[in-house]
Amino acid sequence: MAQPTAQEQYMLELVNQARFDPNAEAARRGIGLNQGLAPGTISGSTKQPLVFNFDLIDAARGHSNWMLNTNNFSHTGAGGSSAGDRMRDAGYEFTGSWTWGENISWRGTTGTPNVTQMVGVQHEGLFKSSGHRENILNDSFKEIGIGVRTGDFRGYNAVMTTQKFARSGSSTFLTGVAFDDSVKDDDFYTVGEGLAGVNVKAIRQSDNKAFNTTTYNSGGYQLALNPGTYKVTFSGGGLSQTVQETVTIGSKNIKVDLATDEISGGSGGSGGSGGSGGSNEEAIGEYGTLNLNHQWKTISLDESYVNPVVIVSDPTFNGSDPAAVRLRKVSGNSFQLRLQEPKYKDDTHINESVSYVVMEAGDWTLADGTRISAGTHNSSRLTSKGFDKVNLTGFDSAPTVLSQVQTVNGGEWVNTRVTGQSSKSFQIAMQEEEALNKGIHARETLGWLAVEQGSTNGDLLLQGGTTGRNHGDKRSKVRFDEAFDKTPALIAKLGSFYGSDTANVRLDAITRTSFGVGVHEERSLDSELSHTKEAVSFLALEGKSGTLMGVEV
Repeated sequence: MAQPTAQEQYMLELVNQARFDPNAEAARRGIGLNQGLAPGTISGSTKQPLVFNFDLIDAARGHSNWMLNTNNFSHTGAGGSSAGDRMRDAGYEFTGSWTWGENISWRGTTGTPNVTQMVGVQHEGLFKSSGHRENILNDSFKEIGIGVRTGDFRGYNAVMTTQKFARSGSSTFLTGVAFDDSVKDDDFYTVGEGLAGVNVKAIRQSDNKAFNTTTYNSGGYQLALNPGTYKVTFSGGGLSQTVQETVTIGSKNIKVDLATDEISGGSGGSGGSGGSGGSNEEAIGEYGTLNLNHQWKTISLDESYVNPVVIVSDPTFNGSDPAAVRLRKVSGNSFQLRLQEPKYKDDTHINESVSYVVMEAGDWTLADGTRISAGTHNSSRLTSKGFDKVNLTGFDSAPTVLSQVQTVNGGEWVNTRVTGQSSKSFQIAMQEEEALNKGIHARETLGWLAVEQGSTNGDLLLQGGTTGRNHGDKRSKVRFDEAFDKTPALIAKLGSFYGSDTANVRLDAITRTSFGVGVHEERSLDSELSHTKEAVSFLALEGKSGTLMGVEV
C-alpha cells in the first residue's frame, strides 16, 4: 500500500482547504476565483473533499519519477501515455460514471530544496493558473493521487509533483487527518504534526455495523461508506481519550479532522475541510502590454509605489527603423514612455507592441516562491568606457537581469547593455547610437530587475530565462519551457555583450509557446547591420496584464 508521505498529505490538505471555500482560497492567493476564465466557470460553493487512492498515488509518483529521469515536463508520459493510461496501468479501475484529470508542477534550486515549502509554493502556483484551478475545484472528482518526488531536473535540485484526479463508480468516502498542531499553532495540518496509528471506527446507526481503519503515518485516513448516519470514534494512537463525531453520508465525500489541541471535556474533533491561513503577501508589482509609437504615452498604475522600477521590453519589428523605448516622469502611480529613433532618422515611428513590468525596489519572494530583486543605479557611463558593477544578494545562481533607462536627462538615443551576470553581481552601461558612443552620456537613472531563472513550478505564471549565445541579426526563435495558458506579456532584451556595436532586440510572433527575436543594429556610423550572436534575456508573465504578489526578504 503506497501510503502518502507527510508532504503529499500536506498538499492534499491545501487542496481540500481550497475546495471547502473556493472564494476564500482565491482571496488568500490574491486573485479572482474565475481569473483567466469565463465568468461563472467555477462557483464559490463548497466542493466535496478528495480522498487518497493508492493506485493513483502510484501513478502520480511514477510520472513524477519519469519526468525527473527523462528531463521532460509533460502530460504525455512514458511510451506516449496519457494521464488516464497511467492511472489504468497502476491498477485504477474506471467503472460506471468516471472522469479524470492531471496537474503537474516543478520547482528547483541550486541549493538543498525545502520540500515542504516548495509543495506550498507549487499549490499556490497551480491554484493561480486557470486550467489547474479548474481541476483543483472540479466537484466531479472524488479521489486523488499525489506524487512528490525529488531529484536533478534541468540542472536544478528539483521537487517534481504530479496530481491525479479521478472519479470511478459511485463510492463515497469519509476522510480526514489527525494532527496535534504542535509545529505551527494555526488549526491547520503542518508536516510533522500528523498522528499515526489512530483507530477510526464508523458505526452505522441503522444496523450498528462497524467499519474500521487507522490513520497513516502522515495522519490521514479514509473509509468507503454507504449513505447513512454514522457515529465516528477516534481512539488509541497516543490519544488521551476517545473522541466521537456523528456524520451523515450522502452522495458526496465528507471530511472530519481530528485536531487534538481542540479536544476538551471528551467532546468532538474538528469537522469540515476548511482551515485557517494567513499571508503577509502584498502587491509589489504589476505588468501590462500596449501599442506604442514616437508620441509620449502616460501609463496609470493600478498600485501605488514608493520607489518604482520600470522595465519595458525592446519593441516588436513592425517598423524597420531602429527604435528604443525611453521613459520619463516615473512616479508612484504613473510613468510616461515613447519610442525614440537615432538622431540620423526622423524620430517618427509606427506602432509597435511592448510589455512592461513595474516593481517596488527591493528584494522579494513572489507569491509562487520566485526570488526577484529590483533597484536603480545612477551612471553616465557608455559601453565604450566600460561597465559599472551592481551587487546582488540572495540568489543561488545567476539570475536573468533586465534593465532600462528611467530618465531623459540626455536627449540622445540610448539603451542599456548588461554583461557579467552571476549570483553576486552584474555589470551595466548605456549605449548611444554608434556614431556617438565614444564620449559620455548625461547622468541617468538606470533601473534593473533580477529574477530567478526557470519556470515557476510549472504553474506557468512566470518564466524568466537567459538563452545561450544563439541569437544574431537573423531572426530566430526562443521557446518557453512550457506553454502558457494565454499569450504572455513578454519583456525581452539583449543578455550579453559579445558584440560592441550598438544594438537591441526586436520581437515578433509572440505566442503561448515561443517568440521570434532578432538582434538589430543601427546605421549611424556605417551601413552594415550584421551582429555576432548574443544571449537574450526575457521575462514572460501569463496574460497581457496582472499583479505580482510577494513578501519582502
